[in-house]
Amino acid sequence: DIFVQIIVRRRSTIPDGLARDATQHLSRVVRRNHGVPAAQPVVHHEVHLLLYGMHVEGVPHLFANGGIHYDMTFIEKIESPNGDTVKDNTKPKGKRVLDEQVAYLITDILKDRSVRSVNGVRVTAALKTGTTTSTKDFWTMGYSDHITAGLWVGNHDNKEMAASSSLLVAAPIWTQLMNETHTKKNWSSREFKKPAGIKRITLDTDTGKTPTDVTKRRHSDIFASNYTCLL
Repeated sequence: DIFVQIIVRRRSTIPDGLARDATQHLSRVVRRNHGVPAAQPVVHHEVHLLLYGMHVEGVPHLFANGGIHYDMTFIEKIESPNGDTVKDNTKPKGKRVLDEQVAYLITDILKDRSVRSVNGVRVTAALKTGTTTSTKDFWTMGYSDHITAGLWVGNHDNKEMAASSSLLVAAPIWTQLMNETHTKKNWSSREFKKPAGIKRITLDTDTGKTPTDVTKRRHSDIFASNYTCLL
């Protein structure tokens, strides 16, 4: 779908109208395919609003699992005193709600250290911080190839926090959590699996379209297999 392809063009020039439509469309795709909880359609093209426009409960692990949604599981396995298995959730069945290539492109944006402020994580990780306008809620959501983790900081009585940004409050805690967890579990840093079909295209930096004889600046970026560059 052309809208989905536009939203995942990261450092490219995106016409505001198309970007807004793309964001709303991707939000509808996820909700339609599996009822992943979501707020009202977002109306801005920035990826962080796309992530927080949808309920944080379902989105981070969705990208981490390549577009496959799994219901929350609090108990992995229950056994009787005799050793019989009463309940086994160790191999849950997921449902695809987002194209694998699109999920990877979102991950590629969120793992890019050159365009984010949180770079203390010692392993390859995709993450996004978020702060409510009233500074009552500070979030950091993210994942590595091993684990997905979300962290919220706020007052129990819903009063405003003295801090101004999640970068100063939630992000350092999340970073420490990820670093210590990977160390204790002896998990090595691994790159996210790139699905087949992802391609790299060179674009005109100023227009986001195919370069021409008058192109002054060029850059390359990755796209899904069915993306066609704008002329």
